[in-house]
Amino acid sequence: MMKLISVIALLTACGAEEDATTTSTTTATSSATTTTTTTTSTTTTTVSVTGTGDTYSDAACEGYGMAEVDIQLANNEGDAASVVFVPYNDTNSALITMPDSGDGYMVIEIADWMSWMRIFTDEDVEYSFVGGDDYGRDENMSCPTSGMTDQLMAFHEWDFYTVKFDASSPAEFWFQADKQQ
Repeated sequence: MMKLISVIALLTACGAEEDATTTSTTTATSSATTTTTTTTSTTTTTVSVTGTGDTYSDAACEGYGMAEVDIQLANNEGDAASVVFVPYNDTNSALITMPDSGDGYMVIEIADWMSWMRIFTDEDVEYSFVGGDDYGRDENMSCPTSGMTDQLMAFHEWDFYTVKFDASSPAEFWFQADKQQ
């Protein structure tokens, strides 16, 4: 039985107006619920809430493990700016290597104002961003048995943001960042 669920969301993190409308649809082939938000200040943003994923998570599953660049993380926050990841122009995935000991650091360039980024990596990679709004990290519903996670981040201004990878993360891992349109 198909269910139609209406949800009204105020997305203050992305500057949405109070009159933003949100609709939810359910497809006949799965129980996926997709929330679409349209506002006067941004373009349509689609975020997978539950179910089988979306085009971003599908693409991440298809490219899982393939990297356009190799990154060796800095071993302290002061040196993070020496390791810059630019997730644009077909370099949105990386094979990341942790330092020999301790936490690892890099900066990620966010080139646009009011950007939504989808971060994909292995579930055993522990990381945090300095700046930006975190909308949660969940299993990638397009390939739930892969151990890949899908995290939505919002960045209000273009800048370089430090990413800290915990020492408990694997010595080497795959990482992908996609700008959500």
